[in-house]
Amino acid sequence: MIMMKKVHQISLRVRQFCKQNLKIWFLILGVLLVVGLGASLFQNFNAKNHENIQYLAVIPHFMIKSQRVSDFYAFLQKKYFSNFMPDQIVLISPNHFFPNMQNPVSICTPRSVKFNATRIFAQGRKESHIICDQNVFYQKGNQRYTRDHGLGVHFPFINRYFPSVSKVFILVVPSYRLYHSEWIANQLAQFHGNTLVIGSVDFSHYKSEDIADQNDQISFGLLSQTGDIERLRNLDVDCPACLGVLDTLSQRQGQRIHQRLRDSSSTILGKDMKEENTSRQFLWRE
Repeated sequence: MIMMKKVHQISLRVRQFCKQNLKIWFLILGVLLVVGLGASLFQNFNAKNHENIQYLAVIPHFMIKSQRVSDFYAFLQKKYFSNFMPDQIVLISPNHFFPNMQNPVSICTPRSVKFNATRIFAQGRKESHIICDQNVFYQKGNQRYTRDHGLGVHFPFINRYFPSVSKVFILVVPSYRLYHSEWIANQLAQFHGNTLVIGSVDFSHYKSEDIADQNDQISFGLLSQTGDIERLRNLDVDCPACLGVLDTLSQRQGQRIHQRLRDSSSTILGKDMKEENTSRQFLWRE
């Protein structure tokens, strides 16, 4: 009889223990569900908060000390896209080889495009203002190539820092025909999702370092102001029209320009390269 009572008491304690611990487990499960729901809502809010935004950067194509270009890509990836990737990337370059062409040039059907040893899968975009495939691009065997380094030198960095972005648009523009800039900006504003827009632009060319530095200060000062993009026409840069695209988008989004770095052939090599000098500015906007 005594044994039966002890068994009964032990059984009651076990049930009470299980009941108490079951409450604890339900409490823990409830907390986990609340935390998970909160994280999901935060991610959804974060994604919605970044919809249809153009993230803008000016990155040089002059590849002296290319590690600085790589470092700037790393900075942009961390600054803009630490929690998500852009839905598409748009790379805009001056037309170095055919500067007298009247229209922007791109590819109009999606395909692999190669420069030196690096390929990128580029999206096509047919528009009445855009010339398809001519001159800037050429065929060799089954592979399409670009001869313009303003595009091609960026391929390795895009592949490295944005490997999951499947939509990459490449475009060369006539450097001083700024009337294309607003049209291009209007096209980009219609893209759904988040767009990283890269203006592949070098700054002062063929000037001594003192003059180049002064001209770069003037360029940055004008880019820091708002107003008609025609103010950019006389800047000492190789593509005012490229800057005009970013400037138009920036003004619409109320963004300010920031300079990450300014350098040149002369500052890197430690002597004034005079007529062989080229300067660079690494710029971003938010």
